[in-house]
Amino acid sequence: MVAIAALLPVLAACGGSSGSSEPGATPEITVVNGITSFEFLAADMAEQLGTWDKVGLKVDYIKGSGGGGQVTSTLTAGQADLGLHGGGAAALSITKGQPGKIIAVTANSFSGMVCVVNKDSDIHSFADLKGKTMGISSAGSLTDLVSQLIAKKHGWKLGSEFKQAKIGDLSQLTAALEKGVVDIICWSAEPA
Repeated sequence: MVAIAALLPVLAACGGSSGSSEPGATPEITVVNGITSFEFLAADMAEQLGTWDKVGLKVDYIKGSGGGGQVTSTLTAGQADLGLHGGGAAALSITKGQPGKIIAVTANSFSGMVCVVNKDSDIHSFADLKGKTMGISSAGSLTDLVSQLIAKKHGWKLGSEFKQAKIGDLSQLTAALEKGVVDIICWSAEPA
């Protein structure tokens, strides 16, 4: 519950574009979360346990499976006040001109990422990925950023020498890997 308590002041401070400005009015905010992940478990639990109401916040919690791309598009469309998003992907979106501000991060490196291939795969290192396809959650997501960094590190052209397949959340990515639709998936280590 410490994580929930830590998240509540952030949400309360955000206010909300739809909230009333009257003194004593319940603050309102719309939050979008594009994935199921340990990093955002506090928000998921607060929604399920009714914590928002208990602390005097009216939160419209949009839960999806489209990853950081969904979060970015929802925020850009003005449909949410706060997005729960991979930090690297959020920074990438901002550098590409998307309006936004990063107000907190849950990790400062990719050390929490795990990359998985099928047991019988001929892939033993990132260098073996040339010509292969990586499953990502969505364009603009953390998994998208990881695939871009892999391609850049090895000097591969993304889309031809190293491909992406936009699949969805972890359960969809895992199914795609098991069926051979993709050769590798990378995800936050906690839910994997």
